[in-house]
Amino acid sequence: MHSAFNRVTSADYRLRVVHGFRGGTAIKDMVLEEFSNHPLVIRIEPSLNPGETIFVLREYI
Repeated sequence: MHSAFNRVTSADYRLRVVHGFRGGTAIKDMVLEEFSNHPLVIRIEPSLNPGETIFVLREYI
């Protein structure tokens, strides 16, 4: 995750994190706790897929 945020460029609008969901929510909870206050993240959107989370980095123009 840290390397994904380090590779973000001005062309990136969203960062999709696939954490899975069958084994519980421990990984999802860790990802949200660790990165929800990251300076690049505007907001967090749920996905239609319960095994992934979308971090919004910029709004579409």
